[in-house]
Amino acid sequence: MKAFIFFISLFVAIPAAAEDLRIAVVDMTRLFNTHPHTAAAEKRVDEARAKARTEFLEKSKALKFALQAHQDLLLAGKSTEAGKKLETARALQRELAADKTTRENDLQKQFLDEKRTILKNVREAVQAYNNEEGYALVLDRSAAAGSGIPMVVDVEGLDDITDAVIARFKK
Repeated sequence: MKAFIFFISLFVAIPAAAEDLRIAVVDMTRLFNTHPHTAAAEKRVDEARAKARTEFLEKSKALKFALQAHQDLLLAGKSTEAGKKLETARALQRELAADKTTRENDLQKQFLDEKRTILKNVREAVQAYNNEEGYALVLDRSAAAGSGIPMVVDVEGLDDITDAVIARFKK
């Protein structure tokens, strides 16, 4: 009986309290994409990728020439020199493989560091706006669960503060 009375009181108290709750939504993806530092960060990462790609192509070209020189020396009957060229080619191949792994990790870390910094700034802007406006809850309307199902399905009647936070970026 006590449990029944408790549940009934919850159904009466929650709607009354919910009337005083202010809930807002924000599109964190849009905030991230429109943040003033996002374009510059993407440009830096793209430039680093392009540089890595250029260096990879140069080393690949050197490897190709070393292998071609190895073949030419074999055909010319110069097996000692051909063996040395093959060792050079193998060293270049190992270097390429190590560089690829290291570069990919470095670029991934650079991207995540840049993204983390911008997202921290975005969260701080949302929190500052919320501190002034006094929402009890701010939900990310662009969030999705690991299964791809949206976390917020319907936002009818809720304040969308995305544009107000974007305006803060421009100040």
